[in-house]
Order: sequence, then C-alpha cells, then structure tokens
Amino acid sequence: MLPFSNDSALTERAGLMLLLSSKRAGKIDEPVKWWNTTRALTKQPVREVIMATANLTAARLRHLLDFDACTGVFRWRIKWYRMNPGDIAGTPDGRGYQSIMISRKGYRSHRLAWLHVYGEWPDGDIDHINGDRSDNRITNLRVCTNAENGQNRGLNKNNKSGYVGVSFNAQSGKWQAHIHADGRRHRLGEFSVKEDAASAYARAKENLHPYQPVLRIAHSEFHS
Repeated sequence: MLPFSNDSALTERAGLMLLLSSKRAGKIDEPVKWWNTTRALTKQPVREVIMATANLTAARLRHLLDFDACTGVFRWRIKWYRMNPGDIAGTPDGRGYQSIMISRKGYRSHRLAWLHVYGEWPDGDIDHINGDRSDNRITNLRVCTNAENGQNRGLNKNNKSGYVGVSFNAQSGKWQAHIHADGRRHRLGEFSVKEDAASAYARAKENLHPYQPVLRIAHSEFHS
C-alpha cells in the first residue's frame, strides 16, 4: 500500500494520468515512472513538471545521445522507439543536412552538436567551414551571422564557369565578375578570360569578406 493519505493518493494518480497523456501527445520525451512523478508532485504543480521536461537542454540531449566530436556522428544511448543503444541517429533532410527527431520535433544535427559540446544553443547560424553540410565534426562548425554564412558559399548549381562569382555575359561575349557584400551586389568588371574574372573576385573577397577572406578548401582537400 502506498504511504500516502487518500488525498495524496488521488493527487498522485491524477498527476500520473496527466503525465502519461502528455507523453502520448509528445510533450515529454522520457519514460514516466510513478516514483519520479510522486517526487516531482511534492515539489511543484503538475503543469510545471510537464513544461520543465518539454524543453531540450544539454543535459537531456546528453542523456539521449552520445556525440563523437571527431567524427560528427550521434548515437542513441537509450532504447528510443525503433532505435537501439548504439544505433546512429540522424537522417538526411533533403538539403544535405542531417536531422534528428526528438519528441516529434526535428533538430538539425549541427545545432545539436554545438549544444552537446558547449552546453548551450548557438547564438546565430552555424557555418560548415568546408561546405559539406553533413560533416558535423566540431572542428568544422562555427557560429556566424547570416551575412557571414554567405561569405562561405560555394558554386551555385547553375554556375557554368567553374568559378565562384564568375558568369558569362552573352551580350558582351565576356566573363563578368561580381561579389555580394554589405547587402548588395558589387560588379567587378568584364574580362576576356574567365580566369582573370576569377582573380578579380578573389582580390575583392580579401577586402569585402573579413569572415571568410579566401575561398573555402575543397572537400577532398579538407578530408585528406
């Protein structure tokens, strides 16, 4: 028999039912144990217990997942739905990023990596230094603003020149160079040879992109 008065027992059962219903609704991402519920209810209202476990903290993340900072890989520490301890966590999201579902909410793996290692959410965007969005090694991640993130962009999928910031002007029959900085597009001139246009872009980048003054290292070179 539980060591509570009738009123306490009723409160306990009511609180347990609320917590169980919240778990089914996806508000709580951990198994409910009656003795944890009892202890929590003696200290704070049920609603506060629910809300306190609804936000993902570094401690909660580390309870759910292990993170290898050298490889950028997450693995489950506990049995999680169909996943077993040791299974790799995360799936591609269609844009090259890895994402992990926790309590029916998707999180980008690179942001979880920052939280796991440093104990706090990144204050801004996360830039993948080598441009590989699936490479979440902590040495490949850095916090930046949206504008700074744009300084580390690679070739546009429609680029036909093979050089960042260089395109062909069919009207003039020459290669033109341009660079984005300070919220606007800067024209750098037109050139008969596309390599000259690429050199003009590289010189302008040194002056206009202080966050990333040189073109990023190619993936193959970065991983060698």
